[in-house]
Amino acid sequence: MNNKSSSQIKWYLIFFFGIIFISIFSSLIRNNFLDNSLPVIDFQFKEDFNNSIKHLNDDNVYKDSLIIDLDSYLESLYDYRDYQIVSSDTAYILHRENLALFVDVRSYEKYTKYHINDAINIPYNEDNQYESDKISVLHSESRPIVVYCNDSSCSLGSNFASYLTGTEFLERILYYKDGYEGWENNNYPISFNDNSLNSLEPNSVITLIKDNLSIDDYLIIISIIFILVIFVISCFRKVNHSLKLSLIIFVIKLLLSYIFISYSIDKIINPYEFVKVISYYGIIPDQISLFFINIYPLNFGCLFLPWIELIVGLLLFLSIFNEYMKIIYKKELVEIKYLSNTCTFIVSLLLILFIVMLGIALINGKSIECGCKLSENSAEDYEIKFRMIKRMVVDFYLLGLSIIVKYGHKILRKK
Repeated sequence: MNNKSSSQIKWYLIFFFGIIFISIFSSLIRNNFLDNSLPVIDFQFKEDFNNSIKHLNDDNVYKDSLIIDLDSYLESLYDYRDYQIVSSDTAYILHRENLALFVDVRSYEKYTKYHINDAINIPYNEDNQYESDKISVLHSESRPIVVYCNDSSCSLGSNFASYLTGTEFLERILYYKDGYEGWENNNYPISFNDNSLNSLEPNSVITLIKDNLSIDDYLIIISIIFILVIFVISCFRKVNHSLKLSLIIFVIKLLLSYIFISYSIDKIINPYEFVKVISYYGIIPDQISLFFINIYPLNFGCLFLPWIELIVGLLLFLSIFNEYMKIIYKKELVEIKYLSNTCTFIVSLLLILFIVMLGIALINGKSIECGCKLSENSAEDYEIKFRMIKRMVVDFYLLGLSIIVKYGHKILRKK
């Protein structure tokens, strides 16, 4: 290995671990100044259920649930012959941890259109005439059963819950009073008919695209047009390859820095909401216990990720100075070049991570916001599905741009 290669590796390692360290340090400092800091690691022998989940919301909505330990709470339900009402937050925890069976008592038509993820459908019948196989499923279920209807004004859920406890003599029946609308208003994971996108009329498709285009999307479209214009011009006029490459990388870095900085801000401001969104993916574990040590990967990841996005975005923006130097003065600073390459490497890793997470969610039929920007407006199921697909396409495009920044000098200089 020659001295030049050794020097490059040294700078890459310094910048890479420096960015990681600063991101971790900044995220922990930010967490320390939160009103209710998110647990990252502790040395308790046992973490009670309430303390482990109350940080998902910044308003401590779990205080009124009186859940100190989940096991003892569910066990206590055996003492009741009637059903128990649960809040949206408690229902969400039971769903996320797969600790209950959810039963949708709405009509089959409404159920097939949209319902809580993994819920089964037993449409309410006034004469209490139900298919025996479906009731048998409930009798054989060892977990609590959560019954829900459309909203708090719908009495079908409470009627069915009363039937289960009074006639079928089932225990541990929970009634989610807020129903599907309460679940959807909290942006909890839902399933819907995948044909909803395919069944849209052409005009509806155009409206869907227009309504879900943000400023970021328009900037991406502008960047595509700019790059295409540069290539078209170079086809008809002799253009210096180095100048062409520098102009393209200048625009790419400007776009990537804006995207990553703007996406990081609201997640840094409100990490609680970001934790809630990412938990819907079900990929990162909430807690890992090793002997007497409790580690919270989900909390740590959601604290760390926005900071590395912010720092990489800022450094990419600063590295634009190098492209300016190459365009104007035909030279560059080697250290900034190494810093730029390190940042684009990290950007590529992050984009691959985002693509994989969205892909897994789509394969599993989940309809959730990507978590890119927490300020996104709530939407219908098919709109959220469209946003997920659009986000994956955009991430693939940005990944391609980051590869151009790193290897553009080899790709674009070929004649």
